[in-house]
Amino acid sequence: MADIFISYASEDQPKARTLAEALEARGWSVWWDRKIPLGKSFDAVIEKALGEAKCVLVLWSAASVAKEKEWVRNEASEGKRRNILVPAFIETVDAPLAFRLLNGANLSRWQAGTPHAEFDKLIERVTELISVEPWSLPIPPRPKWYHIGLFRLEIRWLVSAGIGVVVLLGPVYFATTLGRGAARFEPPARPPAATPPATTPPAPSPPVPKPEPPRPRPEPNPPARAALASTIAVSVTGPYPFQVFDGAKVISDFSDSHELNVTVDKMLRLVAPDYLLSQSVRVQGTPGKRLDIEAYALGSLNVLTSLPFETCSVRINDRDLGYPPISNKAVAAGTYRIDLVCPNGETHVGRGVVPPGQSVTVRIF
Repeated sequence: MADIFISYASEDQPKARTLAEALEARGWSVWWDRKIPLGKSFDAVIEKALGEAKCVLVLWSAASVAKEKEWVRNEASEGKRRNILVPAFIETVDAPLAFRLLNGANLSRWQAGTPHAEFDKLIERVTELISVEPWSLPIPPRPKWYHIGLFRLEIRWLVSAGIGVVVLLGPVYFATTLGRGAARFEPPARPPAATPPATTPPAPSPPVPKPEPPRPRPEPNPPARAALASTIAVSVTGPYPFQVFDGAKVISDFSDSHELNVTVDKMLRLVAPDYLLSQSVRVQGTPGKRLDIEAYALGSLNVLTSLPFETCSVRINDRDLGYPPISNKAVAAGTYRIDLVCPNGETHVGRGVVPPGQSVTVRIF
């Protein structure tokens, strides 16, 4: 049985191997190599390893969030159902919709053997899931010699108790038997003691009330202090202006730098329509310490199509970008669905993954 089950897309096998070696170096057993023994069913082997694992580590990347990688989502769903799922982002992408409320470790810039704060958080969470409480360990059975020794001990105790009874009660028995024929000595009766005259007890004095201890003074404004203790200073920066939303409310307008005081575990959303940015961020940290958050970096997107579709408009995230071709459109890094909406009612769909600082071309035919 492996301690950790790693779920990943086949394209990310080198990254999964490096992460598995780093976890095994800490003494954990890791199931990540999907080589199936001869004569074994692939589904049965995967299901057994997944069911026996104490921690399910899913690696989100552009390949694993793709729709055709359904097995990665299924394995992550099983880990989420058992409350043992630990997400890790090895590329800058959005997790599938069912997993976006779970905070994950950002390992996109992690290198094995170098200090990394997000990797330390991942190790801390895995340790919590795999640790075994002392009282959960099984009690070994008693050896056969234990019961034989206990039986001998009981026999010795009974013999010792019998000898003690004889030693204590023997003199009493002989003294009683020898003294039956002798005259008993009766001491003279004592005269009855004089009964003192009855006196009326004095009336009890009323109890003296004890002074009440001073009551502690209430602490001033406890709710305000609790609210202050649960907030954290957050610095949100990016290479372009964007807004910061709390739900449907704008808490900071367009700027490339935002300084905020936010409640711990609050979910924020970074929005920049011109760059197609819609980034969700959960605020997690220690009150009193500053938290730094960066908006997604920029890349560029090109959309090409064949001649019959030149009158069709390009829409991304419900935003109309005009007629193709779309050339070098600056967008935030991420995964995009491109809809080509034509006048006859037909819609053609394309997908593209834009890495930071790179240009990607999506062709729809």
